[in-house]
Amino acid sequence: GTYSVRPGTQFICDRAFLNCCDLNTVILPQSVKQIGARSFQGCIELSAVELNDGLTKIGDNAFRDCKKLDSIHLPMNLELIGNNAFYGCMITVSFSNYNS
Repeated sequence: GTYSVRPGTQFICDRAFLNCCDLNTVILPQSVKQIGARSFQGCIELSAVELNDGLTKIGDNAFRDCKKLDSIHLPMNLELIGNNAFYGCMITVSFSNYNS
């Protein structure tokens, strides 16, 4: 299913959705600044993630083995992508820029 993170949430905790097999879409509000380690690891049905421009950190292994996640748009303000954040994903990555 689809999960919209509650507005005002600033952090997605480590392992928050670890191995959540029914999750296919995640929508993050502007308030989310960090995605913790292994937050979405093993979410094998996850195919869409809407990141926000306020996001600054994606933790280690955050989306590891999300095999259906095939594209992601990374925000301009992102400062850190953790080790193996997208390991096991066959994704196309796009980035925000000042001219878009």
